Amino acid sequence: MGTNKERNIGSDKEFKYKTLKKSIFWFVLFLVSLAGGLTLTWWRFKYQPNNRQLWMVPFSLLLLVTPAIVWFSLVFSDICTVKNNDQNVMISRETQSAPSLQDGSNIHADPER
Repeated sequence: MGTNKERNIGSDKEFKYKTLKKSIFWFVLFLVSLAGGLTLTWWRFKYQPNNRQLWMVPFSLLLLVTPAIVWFSLVFSDICTVKNNDQNVMISRETQSAPSLQDGSNIHADPER
């Protein structure tokens, strides 16, 4: 077992690593949204007067809106998750209350047989 100081150092490195991964993820989402906005702007000024290259509109809207949908889903799922360890244990016990077939007697319990 390590000392309390060693545990804090390890958890600090882990926290920094997770924060870096999250920052990179959010930055990539921002870049995808920016690419969608720039594509839509480019279409607006170059092709819209002639109504050409219309495929660019749904493509750029998809790039523009998808990161926002991902952001909302991740933020709301994080809000809705249980943070208390006692409640996590209680939830895991409730999900394990289903009957099990450990004895193997009802493995092929088909009512049509």
